[in-house]
Amino acid sequence: MRFSKKYLFYFIASCVFTSANVFAETQCRLDTKQGIGALGRIEPRSRVIKVSHNAGPEGARVAQLLFQEADSVQAGEKLAVLSDHVKRKAEVQAAGTRIKVLEAQRAVEQVALTFNKKEHLRHQSLDPGAVSISLVDEKRLAYEQSLADLKRLSAEITRAQAEQKIAEAELDNTLITAPITGTVVKIFARQGERIGDNGLLQIAPIKLIFWRNNFSCAIKTCHTDRAV
Repeated sequence: MRFSKKYLFYFIASCVFTSANVFAETQCRLDTKQGIGALGRIEPRSRVIKVSHNAGPEGARVAQLLFQEADSVQAGEKLAVLSDHVKRKAEVQAAGTRIKVLEAQRAVEQVALTFNKKEHLRHQSLDPGAVSISLVDEKRLAYEQSLADLKRLSAEITRAQAEQKIAEAELDNTLITAPITGTVVKIFARQGERIGDNGLLQIAPIKLIFWRNNFSCAIKTCHTDRAV
């Protein structure tokens, strides 16, 4: 079949105009029998996010998986619970209990300090002949002991509070949350399985995707992407 130069010009112009207005990867080929065909795939606009854990080199085992593939998730939403969650939670509770016990002891010691201070000052103010030197020394030592005990309890409370913060951080590490809003596209570790090098799962912002396709028509080749 032969084409006039005028017809060929209009055909090329039509093909170029079409490829410039649709953002697609196209390959144009003249085919009067088959027409124009297209094959393509959907891809996330941004990179896929791999979600893993922060459990250290020993790894972690999944106790509970809260989402499945193709589920939508919100940023910050809990994805999975690791196997040592119960243990870490108990450690946080134990640290909190220890702090309460120490604070109660400090409250008692504060009362004792107030009393011993009054006794110490009272005996110091008495006439030396009215009270023995040993009793005065005893009241002074009781006051000094209360001061030392109060400082010791305050230091223990500060240390226990620091230990509680560490326990809370370790508890947080037993929960895996979504870093972005998107869709679960692939799961690598399910309930009862240990999380490997691939991480727990992959999330992608599927609302922002590309449609990549191939159009065939035999005169011009062009390569672009079309957002959908």
